[in-house]
Amino acid sequence: MLHRDWPTPSERANLSVPEFASAAELLDSFVHFLRQQYIVILAASLVTISLGVTYLILARPSYTAVATMLIDPHKRQSLQEQPTFNDAEGDSATVESQLRVLKSDNVALSVIKNLQLSSDPEFGGTKGGGISEYSAMRLALAAFESRLDVSRDALSYVIEVSFRSHDSEKAAKIANAIVDAYVVDQLDSKYQSTLRASNWLQDRIAELRDQATAGEQAVVDYQRDHNIVDAAGKSTSDQRVAELNSQLIIARTQTAEARARLGRVQTVLSSDPGGAVDATVADTLKSEVITRLRSQYLDLASKEADWAARYGNDHLAVVNLRNQMAEIRSAIVDELRRIAETYKSDLDIAEHGSADAQKEYDDAVAQAQRNNQAQVVLSDLESKSKTYRALYENFLQRYMESVQQQSFPIPEARLISPALRPLQRSSPKIILTLAISACVGIVIGFAIGVFRDLWDRVFRTSEQAEKVLHTPCISLVPLLQEAAPTSTTIEEWSDAGAGSSIRDEVQSPSISEDGIGFSSAGTAALVTGDEKGMQSNGEVVSENTKRPQSNEENGTPRMIVHDENVLWTPVDSPFSRFAESLRVIKVAVDLGEIVRSTKVIGFTSSLPNEGKSTVAAGLALQIAQAGGRVILVDCDLRNPSLTKTLAPSAQMGFIEAISGKAKIEDVLWRSDPRTNLSFLPMVMKSRVAHTNEILASTATKKLFDELRKRYEYIIVDLSPLAPVVDVRTTTHFVDSYVCVIEWGRTKIDIVKKALADAPGVYENLIGTVLNKADISKLGRYDAHRGDYYYNKYYGRYGYVD
Repeated sequence: MLHRDWPTPSERANLSVPEFASAAELLDSFVHFLRQQYIVILAASLVTISLGVTYLILARPSYTAVATMLIDPHKRQSLQEQPTFNDAEGDSATVESQLRVLKSDNVALSVIKNLQLSSDPEFGGTKGGGISEYSAMRLALAAFESRLDVSRDALSYVIEVSFRSHDSEKAAKIANAIVDAYVVDQLDSKYQSTLRASNWLQDRIAELRDQATAGEQAVVDYQRDHNIVDAAGKSTSDQRVAELNSQLIIARTQTAEARARLGRVQTVLSSDPGGAVDATVADTLKSEVITRLRSQYLDLASKEADWAARYGNDHLAVVNLRNQMAEIRSAIVDELRRIAETYKSDLDIAEHGSADAQKEYDDAVAQAQRNNQAQVVLSDLESKSKTYRALYENFLQRYMESVQQQSFPIPEARLISPALRPLQRSSPKIILTLAISACVGIVIGFAIGVFRDLWDRVFRTSEQAEKVLHTPCISLVPLLQEAAPTSTTIEEWSDAGAGSSIRDEVQSPSISEDGIGFSSAGTAALVTGDEKGMQSNGEVVSENTKRPQSNEENGTPRMIVHDENVLWTPVDSPFSRFAESLRVIKVAVDLGEIVRSTKVIGFTSSLPNEGKSTVAAGLALQIAQAGGRVILVDCDLRNPSLTKTLAPSAQMGFIEAISGKAKIEDVLWRSDPRTNLSFLPMVMKSRVAHTNEILASTATKKLFDELRKRYEYIIVDLSPLAPVVDVRTTTHFVDSYVCVIEWGRTKIDIVKKALADAPGVYENLIGTVLNKADISKLGRYDAHRGDYYYNKYYGRYGYVD
């Protein structure tokens, strides 16, 4: 059980590294916290509850009256086709806004003036009138607002107006007055708003009317200046362009026809003249001359063909006919030439007309383009004119509506449940006050408890010591009173079978004088004078008792006197908790022999007055009484408290033994034969600075080697770790160490620092001992300890307090 893996040097340097706690550990820590601090939490709760009760007794009762009103935004809309611009929609934001209006200073001041609350003592008024009217009004307003509460009923349009007062009738009266003042304020605000809107609309309408008129006049003037005339929605320039375009097309068509006719005639004339008779030209059909000549030509041609067939081609008549036909063809050609000249004249006329039409068309297009550019400006002027006219008509309509609205102002709120005189007081509330007082007390108690817990950086439980120091806590030694109990005598303990066999004392040879030499300054006269007695199980200090003083020079036996000092508690009360806790240390020492040698056990602590000397002496007495061969060595060279208690008259001891000035048996002190304890005192007749050099010497090692041959157990009382470095130099002759920690007093950081700075001690540490434990308070910090120490059945085993 005592075997463990010893920490490495890096682990010793990080003894303060925190570990992550599990949920179970956190819960356990919380339960432990409650056990430790429940008195503080309970006391704080009782104090705050007492203050709450005092408040309930002294506080003046108040009464709260509630008036219920409804915000109905649809009432106004039922009398008008559409809401005006000053009507808000009945949404949540609107209702919340009305809540703010109800809490406004305007409504509050109206109620204060109507009910003359500024002179009411409840609202800061005084009979003598020692303050100004304005100050009285401000005081009344502040008191009024502190007593007013306005809330909305869920998401509905219902609003509850609550007012608190010391007078129930006054509370109901003021609550109803608040609703009335709110309704009047709403009506007045709507009327004023409508009136202001009407005046503004009137001025705005006049301005818009002037702007609309000016815009329309600007359109007319611009059209006149730029010759822009509309006909059936179309400008004259556009119509002119369209007409000229049609004329131009006609002229171009005529020109093309004249050119075609002229070309046909010229083609006919340029061909064989004989073909002119058969050639067809448009105007030949209309020419009577050509028609008549062609008819004659055809007749002659018919005769010529008949006579040529009848009389021959050379007949004179035939030749005459041919000559006549030639003359007719020549006449037809001449007529065609005349027609060609006519076609040429028509072509010239058509070309001149087409050119004139093209010029007029180009001029009209240019004019139309100029008009289109002006039309852009004209459109902008017309748009502005229409906008001004639409605004004017719209605002005129709004103005007429607002004028009509002034004649029927309708409020959007109405009272649905007037405030009645309350029968029960609303404050102070007994249950709520006490609950809040208790909660505040618990919170304060927890805060104080946390502060105390954070401030209480000391060891309280063995589990805490093991977790923090990573070493077993082998025993929890209870706190002892000034004098040890005497309920059980040594004889009774011997009769109870605990065993009191006394072994023969083993004689040992003296140490040769080859160790350390000391100058005459190394010793001094025996310390004399009154010395305080030992209190509790702290550091042992000799008291001025009339014990027999031995005279070593005269051969008087060096005997340890058995008095009422707490050192003798294991002998005087073997069944006490103190004795049982020392047996636990004895068992741990014996079991530690499995791991390492525990023949020489050094007892140390972090700070002075933690009880290491008492524990060491008690363990030595208990082992000696049980029959073990044990010697108690006082190696606290700076403060040999055990020597001052057990051998105050000793003139030689440890120093003389290691220096060879005296043999071991000449400096040993022994108790009575029933305990058979050997004690090697430490006599320092003057202070020595380098005590660590004495403990680190070879002579000290030889002395303990000799003691190992004579005794089974060597209990060494060493100096504390923090003040001096002596303990760190004892590792060459001490096998194992026991670190004594004062329960509830020694700081955790001090112990961790002391052990971390002494790695040789920590590596050979059997465990720690929590000394001076207050058993009555231990249950707060460790739940099972209460039953562990106060089990009623322990008496069956002879267990006594």
